[in-house]
Amino acid sequence: MRLRSKADFAAMRRGKRLQSRGLRLIWRRNGLAHARIGFAVSRKYGNSVARHRFKRHIREVFRQHPLRLHGVDILVIPLAQETALLAHHASLQHRICELFNRLLPSSA
Repeated sequence: MRLRSKADFAAMRRGKRLQSRGLRLIWRRNGLAHARIGFAVSRKYGNSVARHRFKRHIREVFRQHPLRLHGVDILVIPLAQETALLAHHASLQHRICELFNRLLPSSA
């Protein structure tokens, strides 16, 4: 599932923050039996193709990660430009998995 409404994104302001090498995660418990993910990718990151590619990569990692079974909302924000983050899909996948793994103990 994804964060979609303006209220969902506004609630993330009260969330806790994690950061790792060009990525920031804001998370909070949602009271549901599953996790939801949202993205805030500005035009500074790159063109439309680059922004959507970033989202597709992160959604795929999220889909395969056990964190999706926990009741948390996650907002993903890239802090670096596309060339820095997407140099290698494997490195981006590794970074986002590190952040998701840091959430597992604290959200369970």
